Amino acid sequence: MAEEYVRKDYFEQVIERQQDEHHRIHRRLEELEETVKKQSEFTIALERMSINLEHVVNQLEIQSQRLKKLEEVPLETNKKVRDALITTIVGGVIGAIVAKLLTML
Repeated sequence: MAEEYVRKDYFEQVIERQQDEHHRIHRRLEELEETVKKQSEFTIALERMSINLEHVVNQLEIQSQRLKKLEEVPLETNKKVRDALITTIVGGVIGAIVAKLLTML
């Protein structure tokens, strides 16, 4: 049986190329891990921002409802004043008519 031997310099070249490839792959994996880590941090930050934004929107809705109620108060007051004036004027006119009728009799 004939055994084939590999020359030492060829073997060393093959080992060196494999080591270089190993280093390249290892570096690419490290970069990939860093990228995944950054994406995870970004996703977490985005979720936090979304939660905060939702809270802000809820607060704005609450403030909007409060503002709406505050805006309705003067309208209700004006309505009451107007109704009181109308009642007073109508009462005065009716009172004057009744007084005139009573003085005629």
